Amino acid sequence: MSAFTRELRTLARLLSQTQSLPGPPIDTHYDIDWEKFKALVEYNKLGAYLAARLTESQLEKMPEELQLELKGVYSMESREAMVRTTSLRRMLDLLEGKVDVVALKGAALTWSLYDDAAERSMGDADLLVRGENGAERARDILTYAGFTMDQGYTHHHHLAPLTDSAHSLAIELHTNFTTPPLRSEVIDWLWEHTVNVNIKGVKRIQVLDPIGQLFHHCIHALNDPVDSPLVRDLFEIAVMVQRMSSQMQQDFVNRVKSWNMLPHVARAIYLAHRLFGCAPIAGKPAFGALDFWCMRSLYHTEEQPPILRIESHLARQHIEAMHRGAGNRNPFPPILISGDILWGHLEHTVRALTQRVFPHPKRPDYPHRSIGQSLLIHNTDTSEVQLLNQLAAAVWTEADGKRSARQLVKHLDISKDIQPNDTRLALRSLYQSHLLHR
Repeated sequence: MSAFTRELRTLARLLSQTQSLPGPPIDTHYDIDWEKFKALVEYNKLGAYLAARLTESQLEKMPEELQLELKGVYSMESREAMVRTTSLRRMLDLLEGKVDVVALKGAALTWSLYDDAAERSMGDADLLVRGENGAERARDILTYAGFTMDQGYTHHHHLAPLTDSAHSLAIELHTNFTTPPLRSEVIDWLWEHTVNVNIKGVKRIQVLDPIGQLFHHCIHALNDPVDSPLVRDLFEIAVMVQRMSSQMQQDFVNRVKSWNMLPHVARAIYLAHRLFGCAPIAGKPAFGALDFWCMRSLYHTEEQPPILRIESHLARQHIEAMHRGAGNRNPFPPILISGDILWGHLEHTVRALTQRVFPHPKRPDYPHRSIGQSLLIHNTDTSEVQLLNQLAAAVWTEADGKRSARQLVKHLDISKDIQPNDTRLALRSLYQSHLLHR
């Protein structure tokens, strides 16, 4: 735990105290960089929860400005929670009796792990739908009801997100938990072990049982640890473990072992143990690349120095490589990925320098239409309307930003038999009129 920053330990300690978890050892809240603390809270979407759960004495140790911000986040989430609940109720009403659905992640945890829907922000609702045909039927029902569909995925374990235009809540229809998919026997067992919980004041909703919820959350938390709110995900795992009886904890381990999935969940539970002190019920996993990236991801915030942004990019690429089968302890993938990153950066730098020396004329996306062989352009930046003659119209049309000025002159000379000097004069005039950008 000593490897964690004071800000991260303080956040973990405060979260642990709200759920009677042991938490990390920490003796004081002094010498905290509260800007870094706030950045961690914001990135992990924990502001509303802290505002709702911390005592006045705990809040008073923070700067007054931070206290007000946390309370403001809670107020905003309270309003959003009402909208989300309305949208979820509408969605469930549309699907009821037509397809089998189970709420996942935030849509389930909001009403099974938290006391108040405002405590847990939720950008989308995830539903597990029974079978491919069921998912397609659910999609057709929702699109007919006015939900709009984003561009689809290929070979993915959920369909493209649908958006409720009335409430701006995205919905993902899952047929499995992972890509490549889990074995059918795992999904079948999860379907056989579901429970109902109440959406306060609305209706009952079907969710996975405690074993299924913990299993899914362990898989989900480390599937994309770089861009996810990892501290919050691990906190939720710690709370789930804490709420299980010793017998249920053993049942969980036995069940996951029977699926040959124990290494996949042990890593998440052990990280939750390191941060929040829950029981390491799945044992300590062998340390590898994924563990290293997860540990580093615990410090991620929205604003990071360039070196950490490069590190995050490397982590994403390496984790994707591991999902495709690269070894967790193989040193070569990160070396190759680092080489690709450096080459891409060098290539971008060389291209930028080349374009400074040999600028690439590019036409802005202004409204325009042809009038005979001339071209009428509406410069929306200056609100001016300009009419280009045949020569200038040809130069403006061909200036797509892919050729340097020298290449453009040569291209027009060959393709349209326009003299190079005439093209250069037209380019100069178009630059002066702000109808071309360099």
